[in-house]
Amino acid sequence: MAIPELRRTNQLREAYATILAAAPPRWGKTRLIRTATKPLVLACEMGSKKGLGTLQDLEVPFFPCDTMEELLDVARELRRDREKCSYKGEYFDHVFLDSASVAGELGLEGAKKTFGFGEFMWDSVKGSGKDPRKAYPYMNEKVRQLMKILFDIKAHFIAISREAVVEIEDEQGNKTMWSVPEFPGTKLPNELPGWPDAVLRGEFVNGRRLFRTKSLARKVAGIRVPDNVPGSTSIATAIPDFIIPNTTLICRWMQTWDPALLKQLTPVKEEKPKAAPVASPVGR
Repeated sequence: MAIPELRRTNQLREAYATILAAAPPRWGKTRLIRTATKPLVLACEMGSKKGLGTLQDLEVPFFPCDTMEELLDVARELRRDREKCSYKGEYFDHVFLDSASVAGELGLEGAKKTFGFGEFMWDSVKGSGKDPRKAYPYMNEKVRQLMKILFDIKAHFIAISREAVVEIEDEQGNKTMWSVPEFPGTKLPNELPGWPDAVLRGEFVNGRRLFRTKSLARKVAGIRVPDNVPGSTSIATAIPDFIIPNTTLICRWMQTWDPALLKQLTPVKEEKPKAAPVASPVGR
């Protein structure tokens, strides 16, 4: 059996960024697509507009996907071109999965059909001898397959996810609350943040939409970066806690680690308005 070629880490040249962007409802996750050059969307949200209503003033191409198999077929087609992500002669710089949370739900729906579960899975298995827990490993594997293919396409890949709060119990019975990407089951929310090169958390900071870049208070976030870059020192420590949610700039920076791009992504601190001087009472 042939073994892979031995390589060196200093020879790695990452061509494209892989990002998981998680945020609470109404933060503006879909608006990230507006900041991307040549975007393509794998749209699987519910409704006739597939969650893309805020983009109706633009001409953004998208694939409406209603099943996990459709998502997988589209992903395989996009991976076919090994030079550049393309479809029918059109080329794309950024591919969005909107949303990864719903993709997980589609995987679960596929498991229901595969194992013969009804619409309401737990009710449909009573007295049937079927184990509904089988659906979750099936769903997990389908999502892994999808992500593996999408990570391999020749474009920047951004998986958009809703954020959920879950209670996790350790071996001693202690319970803690964690913010995780929203997925059915318990395995994917813990596994998925470890797959992409960046996990960014959408937050409102003093009324501004920003991405958190570092883990804090049981919210996982982070970016894989080299310890240093020629011409700069310790880029890992130089990353600000928050960056501006501009998809194109973020992906270009993750390609080059150019400090000038990081400077553009760094929010300018807003100075607090100075208090007006208090006039002295008359006669004193």
